[in-house]
Amino acid sequence: LNMDALKNYGDELSGYASISYSIVDALKVVLLWRGHYPVKICGLKFSLALHSMIAFVMGVTCIENFNLFPSYSLFAVAWFMLATNEHRQRNPSPWHGSMTFREMWYAFLAGKSPPKAIADNENEAAVRRFEKAKEARCQQIADDKAQAEETAKKMTEFLTNEDEEDEAVDADLSTQVGGKALSGLNPLKPILMPIQITLALICKALRIVSSILTWEESPYAFVLTNVCIFGGLALIWVPWDFVLRWTARIVIWLVLGPWMKLADIFYVRKLEEEGDNEAKQFKSLANERLSTIAASKRAIMKKKEDLMKLSAIKRYMFGKFVTRVPQFKEYRFQDTPLAESTATPHEGEQNAVVITEKKHGQLLVGHMVPRWADADDDGKPTATK
Repeated sequence: LNMDALKNYGDELSGYASISYSIVDALKVVLLWRGHYPVKICGLKFSLALHSMIAFVMGVTCIENFNLFPSYSLFAVAWFMLATNEHRQRNPSPWHGSMTFREMWYAFLAGKSPPKAIADNENEAAVRRFEKAKEARCQQIADDKAQAEETAKKMTEFLTNEDEEDEAVDADLSTQVGGKALSGLNPLKPILMPIQITLALICKALRIVSSILTWEESPYAFVLTNVCIFGGLALIWVPWDFVLRWTARIVIWLVLGPWMKLADIFYVRKLEEEGDNEAKQFKSLANERLSTIAASKRAIMKKKEDLMKLSAIKRYMFGKFVTRVPQFKEYRFQDTPLAESTATPHEGEQNAVVITEKKHGQLLVGHMVPRWADADDDGKPTATK
C-alpha cells in the first residue's frame, strides 16, 4: 500500500473534471452557431459554423428517418474525433500539434509522411499568447471551483446544529486516546489496497482513452475515425425498420405460438424424464460444476506456477528488475520537446538493413524449464551466423 500513489490517483481522477468545462465550451460553439472554420470568399474573411450545420442536418434527417440512427451514431464518433483533431491543431506550437486527417491519408496512400522542419522558438509569440490564455482559463476554472466550495462550506456551517460542537470535542478526545500507539501501523490496508489497485487500472484506462481521443496515439485515432466513417456509410443503406420489425415478428411467432406445446411434448419432457428425480439431476449438475471448478483451478495454479518460474528464470538471466513494456501510452504526463528544440527532415536514401548475426531475445517458452523461443523443434538452439 502506497498512500502517495493513492493520493496521486485521486488527484489524477479529479483532474478529469476539468473536461466538463471543455465540453461546455464545445456545446456553446455547436448550439449557439459560433463560427470556428475560417473561410475566404471574394476577398471577405469570416468564420463558418460548420459544426452547427452538421449537427442541424444530422438531427433533422434522423428524426424524419430513424433508419439513419445506427449510421449517424458512427458518424458522430468520427465527427467527434475530427473535432478533437481540429482542436489540437489550434495550438500554434509545432511540438504540440499532430498530423492532420488529410496528412494521415496522404501518409497511408503514399507510404510516407510529408517532411516538416521545425526551427528553434518557432511561433514563439503565438505560443506565449496561447499559453497565457490557457493559464487564464485554468485560473478561472480554479476560482470558480474555490468559490463553489466556499459557498458549500458556508451553507454547511449555516445548517449545522449547535450540538455538533460538543460532539466534535468528544470526538477529538476519543481520537487522541491510544492514537500514538498505532502510528506505525496501517489497519486500513486490507480496505485501501484493493481501492488503490482499482484506481490504478481506471487511471491507466483513462490515459489510453485520452491519448486516443486527443490524437496522441494518432495511428489508433486515425483507424477509429475511418472505421466509424466507412461503417456509417455501410449501415446507412440497411433498412433498419424492416429488419427490426421482421426480427420481432419471427421471435414472437416462434416463441409464443401454440406449437410450443409440441416442443414441450417431444423435447422438454424427454429431458425431464432422463433423470430419476430432481435430486439426482441437481447432484449431477453439482458434480459437473465441481469438476469444472477443479479443472479451472488446476489450470490457474499451473499458470501461476509457470509465471513464477518464468519470472525467476528471467531474473536469473537478465537481472532482478523485470518490467512490462506498455503497448499504449499509459503514462500520466506527456513528453513534449521544449520551444528551443529543432527538427530537420532526413532526405537521404534509406539503406537496406543487413542482418549479419542473430542474438537470442528475452522471449522464453516452456513449462518446467523455459528455453529460448527461437529454438528448433528438437529443443536445440539454432546456430547463429
